[in-house]
Amino acid sequence: MNVYSLFSFVASLIYLYLGIYVFSLDKKSRQNQIFLALYFCFFLWALSYSFMCSSPDNQTAWTWYKVTAISLYFIVSLAMHFILAVTEKTNSSKHWWVYIALYFPSILLSVGSLIYGFHGVSIVKNKVGWLYNVNSVSSGIILFSLFSFTCTVLSFFLCIKWTRNSDNRRIRLQMTIGMTGFAITCMLIVVTEYILPIALRAGIRIPTPLTVLAWAFAVWYGLVKYRSILITPSVAADRILETVVDSLILTGPDGEILRINPGTQNMLGYTLQDLLRKPLSILFKDDKLSNVESIVKLLEDGPIDNYETLCNKKDGTQVPVIMSASQVRNSDGSPAGFIIISKDITERKNVQDKLEYLATHDFLTGLPNRLSLNETLKKLIQHTDSQDNILAVMLLDLDRFKEINDVMGHSNGDILLNEVSLRLKDSLYTSDIVARLGGDEFIIVLREVRNKTELEFVAEKVLKCLSKPYLIDNSEINITCSAGISLYPADGKNVETLIKNADLAMYKAKNLGGNGYQFFNTAMSEFIAEKVALKASLRKALEQNEFVVYYQPIFDI
Repeated sequence: MNVYSLFSFVASLIYLYLGIYVFSLDKKSRQNQIFLALYFCFFLWALSYSFMCSSPDNQTAWTWYKVTAISLYFIVSLAMHFILAVTEKTNSSKHWWVYIALYFPSILLSVGSLIYGFHGVSIVKNKVGWLYNVNSVSSGIILFSLFSFTCTVLSFFLCIKWTRNSDNRRIRLQMTIGMTGFAITCMLIVVTEYILPIALRAGIRIPTPLTVLAWAFAVWYGLVKYRSILITPSVAADRILETVVDSLILTGPDGEILRINPGTQNMLGYTLQDLLRKPLSILFKDDKLSNVESIVKLLEDGPIDNYETLCNKKDGTQVPVIMSASQVRNSDGSPAGFIIISKDITERKNVQDKLEYLATHDFLTGLPNRLSLNETLKKLIQHTDSQDNILAVMLLDLDRFKEINDVMGHSNGDILLNEVSLRLKDSLYTSDIVARLGGDEFIIVLREVRNKTELEFVAEKVLKCLSKPYLIDNSEINITCSAGISLYPADGKNVETLIKNADLAMYKAKNLGGNGYQFFNTAMSEFIAEKVALKASLRKALEQNEFVVYYQPIFDI
C-alpha cells in the first residue's frame, strides 16, 4: 500500500466514524439517516480510491474506479438531500419530483458509465500507483460537472438564506462552519478531479478523499463546539430532561414511575433502578398524590401548580417541595401518563420559618411575643371550654427595673431580662407558657389549674426564684417583681379582658409595695373606673373654670 492509498484509507475510516457518530445521536432522525448514507458513500468512495491506487493490475484498478465514480455521483445527490433536510425544507422533500431531481442524474450517470464506459478517462500507473486522468471532455463529464455545480450553488444559496433567517446564533455559527466547508470541498473536487489534470496534463494529483475532509472536519467542529442540530424533538426532550435542575418524574397511566432525571437523583438519592415501576406512593405520602385516582381528581380543574408537599428521600428523611403536575395524553385522547416536576424549597422554608419565628417571638429573650401569646391563649380558651378547666394568666412586672437600666446601662438591662426569662422557664412546667409583652413585663399562662391554692404556690415559687441575686458585669443585682393573676372564665372570657385584669391586679401588688402578687377582683376595676371618671371630671372642671380657692389662715397659738 503506497502513500496515496494509505491516506485515502485513513480518510475512509474518518468518514465512516463521523457518519456513525452523528447517526448515534438520534437514530430516528431523518437528517441523521441521510447524513449516515452520505458519509457511507464518502467511505466507499475513499476506500475504493485507496484500493484503486494499490491495485495489482489495470483491470482491477478500473473495477475500483467504477466504484469510486458511482459513489461520487451519489455523494452529490445525498449532499443536496442533506442540505434540504438541514435547512428545514421538509415540505419540498415530500414531493416525488424532488427525489427524481435529486437522484435521477446520479442514477443516469451510473447506468451510463457502466453501459457505455468512462469516455475521456484513462487509468495509468506511475510511481505512486494507479491514478485516473481526464484526457478529454465527454458528455458524462459535462453532465456530472453541471449537476455538481448546480447542487453546490443551490446548497450554498439555501445555507445563506437559512442562516440569515435564523435568530438562533448557535445554529447560524454551526451552519456557517459546516456549509462553508461543504462549498469549499465541492469546489476542490471539481478543481482536483478535472480542472488541474486537464490544465497541467499531469498524472499526479491531490488525492480527492483528502480534500473532502475539509467538509468532514468542518461538520465535526460544528458538532463538537455548538452541539448537533440534527436532533429530533424526542431527543431534544431527552436532553432537556437531563439538564433540568429540578426533579422531573415521568409515570405511566397507572402511576408507576418510568423515568427520572438527574435532578431527582440528586434531590432524593434514588437511582432509576430504585424507582422503576414503583408507585408514586413511595415518594409522596400525601394522600392527594399517593395514587392515580387522587392525582386525576386534582387535575380536574387543570394542571397542578405550586402544590406544597413533602417528598421522601432514600435515607428516610423528607424534603419540602413545591410540585407541578400535568397529564399527558395520546393522540386518541387516552391517558399516556403524568409529568411531575418538584422543586426543593428547603432553603425557602428555612427562611420562611425564620421569619415566622421572628414575627412570633421576642428578639431579645426568644420567648413568645404578644402576637404569639394572643393566638395561643385564644386556642387555650377554646380548649378549656371543652375540658371545663380553669385557666390562669399571671402578669409580672419587675420592680425598679428602670433604675437598674439607668444605672448599669441598657446592655446590662438586656442581660438581666434574659436571665429573668431563663429563670421563669426553669421554674415552670413545660406545659406552661411564658411570654414577654415588652419592656420588663412578662406573662405566664398556667393550664389546667385546679384551685387558687395551687396558683398561690406557683406565684410564690416564681417570686422567690426571681428575687435571688443576679451576677451581671461582676456586680450582684437584687430585684423583685410584682404579679397580677386573672382566671378564666371568672375574670374574663377573652384574651384582652384576661390580660387587662391581670394588669390591674399587678398594679395593685405594686401599690402595696411590690414583691408580691394579687388576684384580680371586681373592686379593682371599679376603683380604676372611679379613678378614670375622677380624672375626666377634674379635666372638665378645669376647662370650665369651676374650681374655687378658699383661704384659711393658720395661727400659731
